[in-house]
Amino acid sequence: MKKIIIISYFYPPSAFVGGERTAYWAENLWKHGYFPIVITRQWNEGQKDIIGLVHNNQKIIEEHEHYEVHRLPHLYTYRDRLENIGAPRFLRKVFSFFERFLSYFSTRFLSYSNFKNEALRLIEKDNIHGIICSGRPFQSFKIASEISTQTGVPWIADYRDSWTSQKAVYNDFREGIFYQLEKMMEVRVAKSLDVFISTTDSFCDSIEKTINRKGICIRNGLDELSLEPADNTLLPKKQLSLVFIGTLQSYQSPEFLISLLGQLEKRDFIIEFIGVESIPETPDHLKTLISKHNVQGTVSTKMPKQELFKYLDNFDVALNFNYKNLRDVLPVKLFTYFECGLPTLIYPANLDSEQVKFIEATNSGWAFEEEYSDKVKILLLDLLARIKSGQKLHEGFNYQAAREYTREYQTKKLAKVLDQYFIDEKKQQ
Repeated sequence: MKKIIIISYFYPPSAFVGGERTAYWAENLWKHGYFPIVITRQWNEGQKDIIGLVHNNQKIIEEHEHYEVHRLPHLYTYRDRLENIGAPRFLRKVFSFFERFLSYFSTRFLSYSNFKNEALRLIEKDNIHGIICSGRPFQSFKIASEISTQTGVPWIADYRDSWTSQKAVYNDFREGIFYQLEKMMEVRVAKSLDVFISTTDSFCDSIEKTINRKGICIRNGLDELSLEPADNTLLPKKQLSLVFIGTLQSYQSPEFLISLLGQLEKRDFIIEFIGVESIPETPDHLKTLISKHNVQGTVSTKMPKQELFKYLDNFDVALNFNYKNLRDVLPVKLFTYFECGLPTLIYPANLDSEQVKFIEATNSGWAFEEEYSDKVKILLLDLLARIKSGQKLHEGFNYQAAREYTREYQTKKLAKVLDQYFIDEKKQQ
């Protein structure tokens, strides 16, 4: 077995979906000849924030048959401590700004700076063939780059997002300052890379232009066990229930759909937003929209994955919205919807986006551009008529086409990348 290190800030048992990607690799790369050693931080079971107090904040090494997990203490920064004692918001913002600013110049200001020494210890102890570093947070790439430069161990950057290639994300003066700093850091750390991986072909294309390195698409994925046709037996219902899960970005526009629902009979439709609190202003914004348009709607907090899957059985149609100018995004929520057998409505949509390509390839929903509100209204009324009469809402997913999107398929692709770029340096010398 070739030993590799996976640096993954997010990891189970936290509630962040970013950790599911690396957790699957850790548990399954042994099938392809690799023994992963994961370096992560301590998390509470189902933890939904990154600064909350951890109950057992000490180093623990979990030894599994085919992989290890090294859980390191979370190093509380001054900002974290101020947050946890309820200090004034202005003071917290000041410390947050300076800690983020300083982190671009030294990794010792990071709450996970201890990842570096743990990786160096492992490299000194064992024959480590390579490092996969998963971002976000993208400052962890700086840690991996420094380790690689110091030891000669090759590393692969795992871009779960496209970092500075998504310039639209940096949408105010302060973020503009950080954009320039992050762009310089990204180009600098990429000098120690031979290859990177990312979640869509579009992401790879845009990142390649930024850092001048080869990119390979390794998607997020569906669980293999989910690829069985759902039971479409329906009992008549009085209303059509719609659901959105996960982060709602500031550049997404739910107001078009909520406004449209407000034009229909209130008692016929209900909408729920689950787990949108990662951006603090979002829940109140949604509640205001729901109230303004007199729609039946609720906003609820994030829940653990298994609980969420069970809860989604209560809904008929899943939702997502256009990411404005960001066509590259293929969000994990679409895989969750697919696994739960929920057809997805994307409105407004960019028809050239990765998420629309996914639902078209898998025949798992509908997408409409902003100006086609009349067609969306017709669709909703048709789905309502179907649900009231106990008919199927959707003709059925293309499970064969979806196999390319499974975690198993994508992990095989990753293993081929590792075979090519992680060479046993000690045997070469």
